Amino acid sequence: MRILLAGDHCLDRWIIGDTPRASPEGPYMVFTPLSSGSNAGMGGNVEANLRSLAPDAQVTVLFPEAVTTKTRYVDRKSNYHLLRVDEDAKSPPLSAARFIDALEADRPDLVLISDYAKGHLTPDNMGAILLLCENRDIPTAVDTKGILGPWSRPATVVKINQVEFEAQLLAGIKPWMEFKNLVVTNGGELVIIYQNGSETPI
Repeated sequence: MRILLAGDHCLDRWIIGDTPRASPEGPYMVFTPLSSGSNAGMGGNVEANLRSLAPDAQVTVLFPEAVTTKTRYVDRKSNYHLLRVDEDAKSPPLSAARFIDALEADRPDLVLISDYAKGHLTPDNMGAILLLCENRDIPTAVDTKGILGPWSRPATVVKINQVEFEAQLLAGIKPWMEFKNLVVTNGGELVIIYQNGSETPI
């Protein structure tokens, strides 16, 4: 199986340490680093999951050149996240030419869109991708933090979480009526699938 993944990408870093005492300089703790690590986040995490679940699949990624970094400082004893420092990288939107080149070269069986609203993907270029795939009978799946609309209707499957679902309602959108297949997740809780407007909890 050939999969083409377009998405945002980041590096998730964590620094684990102790907080042995309060600082005499102000109302905060002193942090002593002990160890650190990192892995791919956002679309990079999707890629890692794909390669784990389908090791024989050919996965091609269209990620931005500049990578956002998220660094979390974690207390070793409690596992409590004390602080997160984000270094957002700005990249131009994914161009139609780059996507079409990948589509022609790889001839994917499935196109995935992983949008974290960092600017690499926009309603305009995601809509163009979905229409192009629809015209070529290529199934598509979209996971987005953005507001759904006409741009997203050609998608085969749309996945959002409960918070994003509620944001759609506030924007006046009834997402269960808009898509053939809508998946709404809520952390480790119930997953709801809407097919042609009908609800199926699992």
